[in-house]
Amino acid sequence: MISVMALAGTALTVGAAAMAAHQGSAPSHVTQLVAFAFLPYAILVAWPPRERGTALIFAGAGAAVAVCLFAPPIFSDDLFRYLWDARVLRHGINPYRYAPADPALAHLRDALFLRINNPEIPTIYPPGAQLLFLSLDVIAHAPVAMQAGAGAAHLLAMWLVGRAVAFVSSVRDHDPEASQGLVMTRQRALAAYGLNPLALSETALNGHVDIAVGIALLCVASWWSVKRPLRAAGWLSFATSVKLVGLVLAPLLFARGLGSVRKRWAAALVLAAAATVSLYPVVTAGAGSETTGGLGQYARRWRGNEGGYALVEWSARAGLQRTLGMANDRVRLEFLRPWFERAEGTPFDPRASLLAQKKYVDDIAVFQTQVVSELLARVLCFGFVMALACFFAASRHLSLPDKLRYLLIATLLLAPQVHPWYLLWLLPLEAALGRSTVMVWSAAALVAYAPLDSWRAHRVWVEHSGGRIFEYAAVGGMLFAELASRWIQRPNVLARTSASSRG
Repeated sequence: MISVMALAGTALTVGAAAMAAHQGSAPSHVTQLVAFAFLPYAILVAWPPRERGTALIFAGAGAAVAVCLFAPPIFSDDLFRYLWDARVLRHGINPYRYAPADPALAHLRDALFLRINNPEIPTIYPPGAQLLFLSLDVIAHAPVAMQAGAGAAHLLAMWLVGRAVAFVSSVRDHDPEASQGLVMTRQRALAAYGLNPLALSETALNGHVDIAVGIALLCVASWWSVKRPLRAAGWLSFATSVKLVGLVLAPLLFARGLGSVRKRWAAALVLAAAATVSLYPVVTAGAGSETTGGLGQYARRWRGNEGGYALVEWSARAGLQRTLGMANDRVRLEFLRPWFERAEGTPFDPRASLLAQKKYVDDIAVFQTQVVSELLARVLCFGFVMALACFFAASRHLSLPDKLRYLLIATLLLAPQVHPWYLLWLLPLEAALGRSTVMVWSAAALVAYAPLDSWRAHRVWVEHSGGRIFEYAAVGGMLFAELASRWIQRPNVLARTSASSRG
């Protein structure tokens, strides 16, 4: 009875948040309702319903999704960029060539155009995402089409989580008794993902396509579990075509125990081809104009709700000031002048997106210290993540699904910008693995929406450091507890494995 009440409470609270958004409530009020939904959600995950539990969980998630479709997106306006890109594609125009505000596209502007974020910047979304936008826009050129597509993907992800539990549990634990209580584990996994308030609000309410990445990575983990590298590479290619985060997982294709060497190389070639097709248009977006594409903006300057990246950037700035010297908050990189001159005006120009259009540069080798430290921090964080991926590929101490999970967690912890909906990449896999760190993060990440009220009223976005400290302290504490528990239990697991092999 308690579990059924918790299930109903979670679904009703998420529904109440959607209705509050429909009535035009302030974003902070809607955020508070979503945060409150985590209370019955926690009870539900701890004690999922036993009898007819699967049907009840799907019914609760379906009801919450249906209610969200009647509300407008409130936490993000990305959905309107999806609709714009689809509209441009339907008219046979390359969305990477022009920014929405470009006069060449003035004839395509409609009422939804006014809701587009960063209209002066060409799109950041790779070709796979563009195809998703186009297929949903064919149904209806309205927000509800994107919301319905994301809501349907959420329910599909639930079904896949239920199917993936058996794969990842048996491979992760290496325990003959792991199959006992599998039905209960499956119901807990379904509840943990399907009724997660953040997952519901970011899919059916805000229409984010990131759930497609979550589905793809769950399939990657499942195929890795049964040593099918080519199928895993296919799903990883799809994830990369929607969001480029799939590229950081490429070294795992060479992990030991993942099929024959020939199959692993074939899988790597499949991913390389998909990466080329996905990267080229977003890297060259805006080429031939004075506007840098969305990927260039993100790679050079965008940041927000960052965790470990902020510490790396602060350390890089302090190191630059001590080693290179500083005059009027400027750093001269004379030894890189030849490269800067060759890169000027290309997609690889480090100054692109950092200067106003047509602004004259006195000396191409002189940068603000803050600019150099941010660029250096991005290089260091990316390099660390790729080194970690190579280490995991050579290590034998973790299953491949766990390696995928830890690598994505590290990526998000070191990313310069972490939107709450990025957690959709990990939530399905987290539920299937029976972990809790990302579930806690999904609740703590709501603090990232604290500036929404001032943004709506005054177009001012100011993040409070206290909120970020709370968020990453919660995530770091959960991750530390998980790793410590794993380390403590490791001798027992090795002893059981040894005894089983002797028997």
